[in-house]
Amino acid sequence: MRLLPRSGFERPPTQAERLLADPPKRFQQAGFILLALLLLLALALQIRADWVEPYAQKPALRPWITGFCKVAFCTPPALQALDELRLMQVRIGPHPQHPQVIRVETQLVNNAPFIQPHPRLQVILSDRFGRVVGRRLYRPADYLPAAPAGGIAAGQILDLTLDLMQPDLPAFGLALAPIAPAP
Repeated sequence: MRLLPRSGFERPPTQAERLLADPPKRFQQAGFILLALLLLLALALQIRADWVEPYAQKPALRPWITGFCKVAFCTPPALQALDELRLMQVRIGPHPQHPQVIRVETQLVNNAPFIQPHPRLQVILSDRFGRVVGRRLYRPADYLPAAPAGGIAAGQILDLTLDLMQPDLPAFGLALAPIAPAP
């Protein structure tokens, strides 16, 4: 057995000495971790901004979006299917007290199997050639005396009365359509 001379013997560095001897790598690793976390945050914000609204309306994806929103501190939008909202029994006539006002009475029916938010309603008056002579967009506060916060229940029928000014040109056609609620 041969012994090394004392001058050639070095003790191994302790863990603290190793950490202090190589600081750039530690800071570099911390920087990469911070960068990765920032990129994950940016991805979550991008998903929240661009994907939550449209994909929450798809029944197959709704549970995933709801789970994501629990983590991302967002609220998935209410389900809505404008094609399931029907306008029925539309009646047009003069306003009983104001001759320059047209009164439109109709019923809004929710045929969807879920509660929907109250839509905006667009009324378009047209002449005999189909040209628009009058248009108005009604918010729920305009056509409901006190809009319930929950929306329109499945199968619910709402009686609506809409008043609009008589257009300057004669109107022969009326189009009435639900529009998605304002964001």
